[in-house]
Amino acid sequence: MMKEGNRLVEKIEQWKAINGRLPSNLSEAGLPDDGPLYYNKWSDDEYVVSYADGRGFFTDTRYYSKNKKWSPLGD
Repeated sequence: MMKEGNRLVEKIEQWKAINGRLPSNLSEAGLPDDGPLYYNKWSDDEYVVSYADGRGFFTDTRYYSKNKKWSPLGD
């Protein structure tokens, strides 16, 4: 799933380069917004992409645009 997540991050970054800002949501960028990857815009220049990683309830893996890294959440 991380490979697909990296492709989504690339598309978000491409959209930002063309439009000069982050999309409000994936639909605005012309991307599917019904999972399994999710996008949350945190500020004008920061966002998170996440997916459920199957380790259990309330656990997922997230990409943080600020540091450009994937990190597991819920450990």
